[in-house]
Amino acid sequence: MVIVQTIILIKSCLDAGGPNAVIDYNTINQTKLVFPDFSIDFYKANNFWNMVIYSLTIWATFSINQIAMQRTLACKSKKQGQTALYMTWPINFYVIGVSCLIGLCLACFYNGADLKRSSDNPDGPLESYDQLLTYYVKSWSDNGKWPGFIGLYSAALYSGAISSVSSSQAALSQLT
Repeated sequence: MVIVQTIILIKSCLDAGGPNAVIDYNTINQTKLVFPDFSIDFYKANNFWNMVIYSLTIWATFSINQIAMQRTLACKSKKQGQTALYMTWPINFYVIGVSCLIGLCLACFYNGADLKRSSDNPDGPLESYDQLLTYYVKSWSDNGKWPGFIGLYSAALYSGAISSVSSSQAALSQLT
């Protein structure tokens, strides 16, 4: 999954015109990438303090969920448990960061085009914006230059989903 995400990030960044074009588009339009201010206004989504509180909450969630606890408790010593816990943070940070960067690249690539099917746009190819990444991957892997990539993408999606489901079921079996 990480390799597929990295390939999609590189391809979408190049298709959008490179990193500078992605940053320029998303900062000039201020639709996706807004640098935080330091005002203490908790009603604004993109200020420094809201981002710090959100980040601490997310990282705490990664550290204390049932799956992380099982991973930690399965280790032979306290030191191994701490190492296992600390090793998951960079991986989670990378996956979340790459996902956000892919979103920025796709916003620049589609340049505000309304792809969602609605009464105003009955010919739109998407029923919801959740399908944008799959639509993007399908659009460039069907041209014959990337044979088999749509299958690799699907396999990565399904393996990630099945891994999460099986981990959750294993955690639930311990509790019930």
